[in-house]
Amino acid sequence: MSLLAPPAVLAQAADGSPAAVSPSIERMEAGAVQWLARQMVPNPTVPAPESSRRRLLLSYRVPPEDPAYRYIYGRSAIYDDALGAIAFTMARRYREAEFLLGAITRLVRADGGLWFAYNTQNDWPSESDHEGAIVRTGAVAWAGYALTYYLQARALESPEFGSKDPLGIQFRGSAESIARWLLARRVPAGPDPRAELLTGGSGSSVLAFAEGAAGLMEISNAAEMEWVSTEHNIDAWYFLRDLGRLTGEARYSDAAERIRARVLTLWSEKDGQFIQGIHADRTPDTALPLDAASWGAIFLFSQDRKAQADRCLQVMESRFAVRVADLRGYRPYGREPVYTDARVNAYYYPSGGGLWSDLPLVWCEGSLGAAAAYIRAGRTGEARLILESQAGLAVDGGFRYASMPVPYQFSDHPSVASTAWLVIAAQMLRGSPAGGLFWGR
Repeated sequence: MSLLAPPAVLAQAADGSPAAVSPSIERMEAGAVQWLARQMVPNPTVPAPESSRRRLLLSYRVPPEDPAYRYIYGRSAIYDDALGAIAFTMARRYREAEFLLGAITRLVRADGGLWFAYNTQNDWPSESDHEGAIVRTGAVAWAGYALTYYLQARALESPEFGSKDPLGIQFRGSAESIARWLLARRVPAGPDPRAELLTGGSGSSVLAFAEGAAGLMEISNAAEMEWVSTEHNIDAWYFLRDLGRLTGEARYSDAAERIRARVLTLWSEKDGQFIQGIHADRTPDTALPLDAASWGAIFLFSQDRKAQADRCLQVMESRFAVRVADLRGYRPYGREPVYTDARVNAYYYPSGGGLWSDLPLVWCEGSLGAAAAYIRAGRTGEARLILESQAGLAVDGGFRYASMPVPYQFSDHPSVASTAWLVIAAQMLRGSPAGGLFWGR
């Protein structure tokens, strides 16, 4: 069975009518796959990568004259690598997918964890030098999911790939190592509202005015994060659920079921979506991010909880939707401050305002995740409009992370995250078997 359906195989809209992938989306998708392949190192930007980081994807394409170039030109975020591997798999670019997943497996630490991002031009972070490095549970879960997704997708054509092919065996072993790391982050059962959920990782970097400092600074802290993220736990649920299906191991399936049940407790009826999570002090983190509505809707559709999922779609439009000239998309937050520190917000917005809802910003990555939610709802017309609108953010086949920069938060450079999500959403819209497999029921 072919993983990539021919153009005549179309997703179905809610009313049963075909949801054609338009020629413009096909061109965008083809260009996106080629752009992703060019981001793999070695390439002209990093011609001689550190050996263990060979075949990772550079997260952004940054002009050399940009002030940020020297800091991020060689950076590869593990979430971006996971998305890229999924996109290559959907496009049946197995060679690139295997190169990339092989690089991820080389980086899995002894405890099964992964750093959030890696330099490709040198060996930071490493076990001997990781000052300033962070770990995020959601990003680690995405790496495990990418490995599991690849094994499931290849099984559509070669049922024994994961059990007999040496590469399949390697990928499964790395996925299980990652799963063990995730399960070690689980809050024990009990009265704690975070019980059975996974904590957020370690390390943080906060923009603030430090005591005695002349101005604004990034302040790093290497401590463990006891905060629990809704998004991270949705990521982990899909990974552990599918790993359980792949391996037949009840420990993964059971953990996934407990996470699923606890994520449902983070639903806010008055807001029509999931909240951001639970703080370390056990109080609700009531911020309302787009991902907790868009990815939340997909999570709910996976459980046939249609009424709640439809509420998420409604608030996507009422809380996050934005139009900027010909662009249609979504902001990452609604009426929350752009910077949580009031002094920092006043520094960047001295005339007042400073809410996400004030910014004429289209978040391309998040908008494509919203399109994926509409596809899962069968509302393919809305999804197609969102995808086609992102053409305004295309640069040489890649897609900008956002339509405008927000210092220390959002870049407007072409990014792996946005570009890979374009491929994923297009495959979901097309109705290919590989698209249906992604974050499915």
